[in-house]
Amino acid sequence: MLKLDSCPFSNCIDYCFDEDYYTGTWEVRKSSQGNIFWVFNKEMPRIKDQILDCSIYLYHSEQDAKQGEKSGGSGFLVVIPSEVDRYGYAVTNSHVIREAASPVIRLNTVNDDIEILNYADRNWFHHPSGDDIAVCPLLLDWSKYKFSCIPTDLFINQAIISKENIGAGDEVFMVGRFIGFDGIQHNTPTLRFGNMSIGSPQKILHRRGYLQESYLIETRSLSGYSGSPVFVHILPFSKRPGTQGWSTERGPWLLGIDWGHEPIWEKVYEKNQKDEVVEGWQVPTNSGIACIVPASKLLELLKIKELVDMRKKLDQTKLEALEKETKQKGSDVVLDSITREQFHSIIKKAAQPIEKPESDSK
Repeated sequence: MLKLDSCPFSNCIDYCFDEDYYTGTWEVRKSSQGNIFWVFNKEMPRIKDQILDCSIYLYHSEQDAKQGEKSGGSGFLVVIPSEVDRYGYAVTNSHVIREAASPVIRLNTVNDDIEILNYADRNWFHHPSGDDIAVCPLLLDWSKYKFSCIPTDLFINQAIISKENIGAGDEVFMVGRFIGFDGIQHNTPTLRFGNMSIGSPQKILHRRGYLQESYLIETRSLSGYSGSPVFVHILPFSKRPGTQGWSTERGPWLLGIDWGHEPIWEKVYEKNQKDEVVEGWQVPTNSGIACIVPASKLLELLKIKELVDMRKKLDQTKLEALEKETKQKGSDVVLDSITREQFHSIIKKAAQPIEKPESDSK
């Protein structure tokens, strides 16, 4: 590997690249004729394994999930706070649940095994405006699973976009199923890397026939990656375009959910590769451009009335159970109005064993 100043054209780097913006190294290569040329490799930081653990797999049936069939889609886990607790949800595309009929979830366990949650279509909630996302509330014994959840405060929003001037060219990656290499006895998600192609969401014609608001990113989205989370990531200490400062944000932020790729339609030719077939056939080819439902649409879905009411009822049930438990243990804690910190403090207090009184008899 060569350092930047080892390149014979280092004096024109300011013209070709903003060296304060890009961080990386120059690699020397040889052409087919043996001539030396240099390639600039931008750095991409190591992705934390914890991010991989947010990925889940979706299947048509429990049997398909057990056998690791090459069908279904990808998904991931998110968590949203309520008044007194936090609640987890599975997320994927609406078309994975409906058209692909794959509502069954497969998770990794802490024992390095898999567990299958046999959900049905009716257990999933779809965006009321028809956006291609769906969520399923999860009430589990989370201690049994190897997982991580994306909190809603890591969903990208306009404030982050404006502050960091996020737009075309910024680094992105997605986590999902590479069907055929996705693991049979264990979920083994893979990463795909790319860049934002356009800085703002566009109206893209969805196969369902409506215009889906979507970010466009340059990456090779394939069948099986539908429902994958897509993150935007800024290299630490990189200079942001249009600003005088350096990036101190860590990220990554959830940009949105992959719903497919924008195809290029190619004409079909005869064997001579010159004449078009008389039928006028065309076939779709992968353009390398993936379409991403913005994370803001996911937040809208998580805040629909049905899910908000569900969280409120669960909160109330937990508070009632806690109040009953504290009364049984002789607690004099008042539960009229409490904060999140007070709630967890009460739980801790209620969980402490009551000391048995000493007997008067010797």
